[in-house]
Amino acid sequence: MRPLFLLPLLLASFTHAQTPQLLATNPDNPNEKPHPIALSKADVQLFIAGRLCQTTMTLTFHNDGDRVLEGDLVFPLPENATVCGYGLDVGGQIVDAVTIEKDKARVVFETESRKGIDPGIIEKVEGNNFRTRVHPIPARGTRTVRVQYVSQAVARGDQLVYTLPLRWPGSTPEMTVRIESISNDAPKVEALPEAPGRIEALPP
Repeated sequence: MRPLFLLPLLLASFTHAQTPQLLATNPDNPNEKPHPIALSKADVQLFIAGRLCQTTMTLTFHNDGDRVLEGDLVFPLPENATVCGYGLDVGGQIVDAVTIEKDKARVVFETESRKGIDPGIIEKVEGNNFRTRVHPIPARGTRTVRVQYVSQAVARGDQLVYTLPLRWPGSTPEMTVRIESISNDAPKVEALPEAPGRIEALPP
């Protein structure tokens, strides 16, 4: 099946989430309550240039059930953040989204869906969250998504602070955090996990 991914900004209503999570549903029973898919791996890269911070999060979710699922990835962002990249794994490779205008995105989405192609679309929803549909999520298998966004550190007293959304419920078996800065006076990075797999901070 040929992949198609779109990256418009479409307003919608959705429950606010505190951390990125993949909420899965059973295609055979759409009335079944969505449930979170376990996060098995997280790779986080933060690039700092002055007050600007570019965050790239590559997240792998594992379906431990015996049936194929579909779901919505809900990704919370800082209030001043702008998504600049999105990708989804197809055949073991991350395929990047294409940014197009909102109205055209809907037309392309509906056209491709009628052809039997499963397009992806990422939308801005309530609370400065972004949402995208992920399908299929194979039984006993994984799906990997990559989200990249740019935001600014905020002033807290006489210090600049930047917070990473890394406090997922439960444990993450494998996590890597890489921080790179080209600023001598970089913002303080908060909300780092207490015991990740690895934190690597490169000097400016």
